[in-house]
Amino acid sequence: MSDNPEFSHSPDFSHNGIRDDLTHSVAPPLFYLHVDRMIAGCMRNGHPFSLIDFTLPSDGTSQQVLDLAHSISLSMRKEDLCGRLGRYQFNVALGGDIRAGQELCKRVRASLLSEVTTHSAQWEKGESALDLFYRLDQLSEI
Repeated sequence: MSDNPEFSHSPDFSHNGIRDDLTHSVAPPLFYLHVDRMIAGCMRNGHPFSLIDFTLPSDGTSQQVLDLAHSISLSMRKEDLCGRLGRYQFNVALGGDIRAGQELCKRVRASLLSEVTTHSAQWEKGESALDLFYRLDQLSEI
């Protein structure tokens, strides 16, 4: 944890439509567009695709948000994409089945000092991006 007072308060969530201002992760509009494109590709080639959700507790600090973003960035593959979708929430879109997502979750959790909740969902044939995000949200409410 940093002693810098700038990182002791609740992290802001703002973006320019492309990148998050704090973490430089992909902003929601670009992330959703990427997920739509990945689903279109999976519909053509039949390859699996998964979404992984990482959420910090609502009392998290800016430093914890930065630490999580950094850990995800170091743990994921170059072809995967991480988006900051909320103040304490990141999603990773990755080509691969649910096992690949679970491995990513393990690597990220092992590298963090703070608590993080993770959920993963694999795209099902014919499922829209909205349905996939909804299903992922339902997992986080359990």
